[in-house]
Amino acid sequence: MKSRRRGISSTILIAILVLAIIAGVAAYLLTTHKPPEEKPSKPEEKPPEETPKGVTISVISRHPTDILVRAREMFLKSDLARKYNVTDIRTIVIPSGLWERYISSGQADVAWGGGPTLFDYLYIKGLLAPLELPEVLNAASQVPDEIAGMPMKRVGDDGKIY
Repeated sequence: MKSRRRGISSTILIAILVLAIIAGVAAYLLTTHKPPEEKPSKPEEKPPEETPKGVTISVISRHPTDILVRAREMFLKSDLARKYNVTDIRTIVIPSGLWERYISSGQADVAWGGGPTLFDYLYIKGLLAPLELPEVLNAASQVPDEIAGMPMKRVGDDGKIY
């Protein structure tokens, strides 16, 4: 009798990976970026042209470096990175016991690959931002709610995905 390998297909893993990156960017942008203030100017004045400063996102993770390097390369080439002027991703590989401290101190914009128990803990502690950007919600809608009976999304009491 042949044994069947039970695991998540590479397509699903890539989808989850992309969703996690997008969710992290969304959380970062939702919590740190404010719309520019409009100041009245005289009609003859031209506002000074400024080169927009690139955004660097700090990602804490338990994933191996090869996955993080590839995800960084792929994301920085994406339309989403260009749209939000994300020019770099700084990855910090740390054990799960340090995640709460890093997030609370503002050293992490995105937490990726910690596992459901860790993310449930971070949610209970109020350290996760809901996914709210249309691009992120669209990506989340393409990931199944569950695989083999296991939830793929954490939905809060408010109905939002965290």
